[in-house]
Amino acid sequence: MHIIFKEENVMKKIVCLSLLCITSALHANVEWEAKIRGGAFIPRSSLFRDIYGTVAGNFDGEIAGQFHKYLQAWLNINFALAHGYSLGFCNTTKLWIVNSSLGLKTPFDIKDWLRVYLGLGPTFGAIRIKDESQFTGCTSSTKSSIGFVAKSGIDFFFCTRWFVDIFADYVYQKADFLKDVNASGLRIGAGIGITF
Repeated sequence: MHIIFKEENVMKKIVCLSLLCITSALHANVEWEAKIRGGAFIPRSSLFRDIYGTVAGNFDGEIAGQFHKYLQAWLNINFALAHGYSLGFCNTTKLWIVNSSLGLKTPFDIKDWLRVYLGLGPTFGAIRIKDESQFTGCTSSTKSSIGFVAKSGIDFFFCTRWFVDIFADYVYQKADFLKDVNASGLRIGAGIGITF
């Protein structure tokens, strides 16, 4: 129990710090950016891969405010969908993962047209499974999930304000159904963004 309380306190501190930075960004001279991205979610769990395959579709939108040369606060909404067959019964199963995350990232301008970034923040989401598998029996079920995401990427600016984002994010998240569902994994892909 003490470990749970410590993890909750750490999460609260991260969320408070991120919200403080975002609030500060709203009142400062901030350069904003917005992105829409798509790609692949590659699950870490072998059980997840056995049921839903080695890759699932992944889509997200993100807004970030740069309030210091090397510091951005960001907010992201992410959606992943996977189809598969339950083990033992071969019944169809669907899995939806919806996440919101926020945090801080550090952008480094290499050239006028090239930027790399690293970031970290907590995720808050829901995992929904609809199937007849060993996870939920013969019902649909939705569970909340708290985790974290480590972000990395490269932005290629091709106009004054437009850029292409190539990214690789690692997300850690689990949910407790009849069995633990480990929905951690790597998200890779590309998107398009604009600064304003």
